[in-house]
Amino acid sequence: MSSSLKSKSDHVGAKCDDPLSPDWVPSIFSHIPTTKKRNREKDMERYEQHSRMKNKRVEEKKKKDAVDVLLDLSSVPDAGPAPPAVDEQQCENKPCKEKIARLQREFNDLREENR
Repeated sequence: MSSSLKSKSDHVGAKCDDPLSPDWVPSIFSHIPTTKKRNREKDMERYEQHSRMKNKRVEEKKKKDAVDVLLDLSSVPDAGPAPPAVDEQQCENKPCKEKIARLQREFNDLREENR
């Protein structure tokens, strides 16, 4: 009896190569030749490099656009408070007028800060 237990204990935990056996464990890594592995690694490196360069170009474009906008804003001659556009409606009630006046003061303060 001890010999049968010993043979079972030797078998427990060991991988069985017979796919019909209940102890068979499929390999999650199929055999891939070394050249294919190297090619896949190189492909992945190329993809990652391409992605890094693309992201870098996108970030540089965003920065350039932001600089262009700031330069455009700074080149606008300073004028007094902007008059309301013709198509804008004028407020008739007191809270609306106060809000517009507050926003206009805030706008002027921000413009002053930027100088």
